[in-house]
Amino acid sequence: MVGTGWGGKWRRTAFPTALVPSRELGHHRAMIARLIADPAMARAFLSGAKRQVRVPLASPLASLAPGAVVAVAEAVVPGRFASGGEVATDLRRAGHVAFADGWRRDREGAMWQGRPILDAAEKWLAAVHMPDWACRVRLEITGVRREALQAITMGDARGEGHRGLFPRRAFVRWWDCNHPLTGLRWADGPEVVVLEVQLALGG
Repeated sequence: MVGTGWGGKWRRTAFPTALVPSRELGHHRAMIARLIADPAMARAFLSGAKRQVRVPLASPLASLAPGAVVAVAEAVVPGRFASGGEVATDLRRAGHVAFADGWRRDREGAMWQGRPILDAAEKWLAAVHMPDWACRVRLEITGVRREALQAITMGDARGEGHRGLFPRRAFVRWWDCNHPLTGLRWADGPEVVVLEVQLALGG
């Protein structure tokens, strides 16, 4: 357990994108698709820098249509307040969760800014295990198209959240890191589904 702020050194861990079922999210009781995101991707969604998501044809996300809602799952540290301070705890006793950027969200949906968690020894819960009530980012799909992965343009690469002088190169590196299987790699030239997304109302 630690005191307020959860200081120290935090070792960043990347989590690949994936789809897992969500039983309930907020007031939505239907099954909602989940997209697993690392801290950088989550920030890009929140800032509006990431407006496109490319997925393999075999991904369940590829079957979604405009108007569908996707929940973004992130790694979190379950927390609670005890003895006047904030402590890391197990999910069962948690009253809130903390995200990598320092934001907190409680079981009722209230959010507040705290200090980023920098200690690698804290009780990080992998994104795939994030509880539905902890979700702070929901995306609405506004457009769907199918195209060759290698057809991505500079503008599209920026829409995927990549910046700098060579966003297309950055996207290629990211894609191959997250899709290393034969047939899915950039050099294999797979077909993909491009999802145009925006933050959902209330997300």
